[in-house]
Amino acid sequence: IFIIYFYIARSSKPLFLGSKMPESIYKYCAKNNIIFINSFENNCQKLNYKDSYCIAYDIAKYLNLKIPHNLEKVRARARFEFIYKNGVTNSYIIVDVAHNIASVEYLFSQIKQEFTLKDIKIKAVFSALASKDIATVVNYANKYIDEWEVLSLADVDSRARDDSKLKTAFKNIEHNFFESVKDCF
Repeated sequence: IFIIYFYIARSSKPLFLGSKMPESIYKYCAKNNIIFINSFENNCQKLNYKDSYCIAYDIAKYLNLKIPHNLEKVRARARFEFIYKNGVTNSYIIVDVAHNIASVEYLFSQIKQEFTLKDIKIKAVFSALASKDIATVVNYANKYIDEWEVLSLADVDSRARDDSKLKTAFKNIEHNFFESVKDCF
């Protein structure tokens, strides 16, 4: 399950990467004058801490802050986050806010790695704002998705009032469409 939002990187602002990303991320950063910091290359990886710890560590360092002793407990929410696991029934719910084609590619690489030996079917609950490259993301993800639940975000975000781009991206893809978040869940 994933909901996609786009473009969190900004020109002349730092972007902290907690793990190795596709080359397209680095090219995008260079092209758009984004300062990126490879948190996965720092010493915390040698200490077997997770990506979010490495990012938090590097942000604290970047801001010249004293690094808290319990920083290793910090975790980024909605990044390949299991909210339900049942190995007996082979049922899992994963939340990920993949927000561009690179992050969607990374999401599916994580899914492949996690479920290498399992025969799984993927049901996606999906939405995106009209300002995003919905068609590219959907076209890529569709080769992995067995069932789509698509929802308008108009009832929770005024930037999503026009969902025609969302509907167009699914014109030739079998899906269920929900007019509101409430209707979907």
